[in-house]
Amino acid sequence: FGTTRVLPRPKAHIASPPVDHTRPTKDPASHSFASLKKSTGARTRVLTYFTQTWKSRRLCIRVRTDTVLSLALVLPGNREIKSAFSFGTRPTMDHINGIYGRLTDMTDSEEVTFINSIIFVLVCNFSLSAIVLLLGIEAPYGRYAVNASNYWGFTVPTLVYWIVQELPNIFALIICVYFGDKNLLQNPANQILLFLFGAHYFNRTFIFPFRIRGGKGSALVPFLMATAFTSFNGYINCRMLTKYLEYPEDYVTSPTFIFGVVVMLLGAYINDQSDGILRNLRKPGETGYKIPRGGMFEYVSGANFFGEIVEWTGFAIASMSPAAACFAFCTATNIGPRAVQHHRWYLKKFDDYPKTRRALIPFVF
Repeated sequence: FGTTRVLPRPKAHIASPPVDHTRPTKDPASHSFASLKKSTGARTRVLTYFTQTWKSRRLCIRVRTDTVLSLALVLPGNREIKSAFSFGTRPTMDHINGIYGRLTDMTDSEEVTFINSIIFVLVCNFSLSAIVLLLGIEAPYGRYAVNASNYWGFTVPTLVYWIVQELPNIFALIICVYFGDKNLLQNPANQILLFLFGAHYFNRTFIFPFRIRGGKGSALVPFLMATAFTSFNGYINCRMLTKYLEYPEDYVTSPTFIFGVVVMLLGAYINDQSDGILRNLRKPGETGYKIPRGGMFEYVSGANFFGEIVEWTGFAIASMSPAAACFAFCTATNIGPRAVQHHRWYLKKFDDYPKTRRALIPFVF
């Protein structure tokens, strides 16, 4: 990625860590995890398998999977982190310390590989979700939460779900800055990008939710999914900018950085303006829907979505980071189909809806 600092790939063999007897040990009766990995023929694979053992008249299920909240972690080129978690037993501090240890004892090369694994999983998941959404499945939040099936869970109030789902980005920013590379944090490019990221989510967490009028809330499942995404996304972007992305001192004057920042600020302006137009459609106490007019709404039905996609595309251009590119892609594949659904909804609900408006991209789509 040009100006980014590329770390060497981990060696094929890494010495096993000292045995920690405070962590739960692998059941000798279970299948060999290494042999399962080898038998698949794939170098990187999310592996989940269950070992059933009868202990104290209780069925213990041991799960291994490749995620941050997983109970065991296997990354390409990394050592197998040999520990398991028995869901049939009550979690103890040893279990919690074991998970924490696995996440904090990674080398730089292992963490970069871990971040790349998260990026890969996010891109795959959001590609699939975009197809599902474009086929007509409506994510049950906002205007679509009213008639949502009970399978999606109870409705989370608007104020709660906005604050809670955006808060992980703020936590990730604070933690990553605190534990970040002090030299990188003195770089102007890193400082500006972190400030822009933090400013957006400060607004989304502590200002925007309190300005919403007549929000419909969100079903529990999409709320939890959104919170999980912001947790992963905040981590990979903030960690890259505070630990692994090293820019030249004059990068802030480069055409790439300037163009990316300008595009991001333009997208943020469109997004904020469009949110204001939607918010002012309702008088205090009103909950109905009206045709939005003004700004980018003269050209597209999803003007606020268009602005946010432009914003994070600019962020990806300015940072030249795979994590930021993943963020822009996930944003487009998540709220892009929602703009299409809004467009269809407006056309169906309002007979006088402007026929020249597009769904997401002015004059095109």
